[in-house]
Amino acid sequence: MSEPKKRKPAGRGGDRKDAPPPKDPSGRILPHDLDMERDTLSACFRNKLVILQVRPYLRQEHLFGEQHQIIYEAMLAVAAENKPVDMNTVRSKLRATGMLERAGGATYLADLTKNRPEIQNVVSY
Repeated sequence: MSEPKKRKPAGRGGDRKDAPPPKDPSGRILPHDLDMERDTLSACFRNKLVILQVRPYLRQEHLFGEQHQIIYEAMLAVAAENKPVDMNTVRSKLRATGMLERAGGATYLADLTKNRPEIQNVVSY
């Protein structure tokens, strides 16, 4: 008999290949796409109005990548303080709360906006 497979912790960039897929309250598997999550976060950094558009629909627990959950929570906190949601304010918030490294570090934050497509209808994502 083979031994049960041990789960590995989430890796850099929200890579959770061994984690179970997210489920809604009724137990249905929710759609999840780490690239789409990165694109959505990138859109929030690029266009200051996007966070206001997605905030009513997107909750932290909707994101599959742990780093993405942490970054989005920081974005919401910055927006709640009526500050612009940009790379500097979010990085400062993550640093102040001791979550910058868990969010992937300053390099991961910067990489979120590199080579990401422009999203016109981010709410539909």
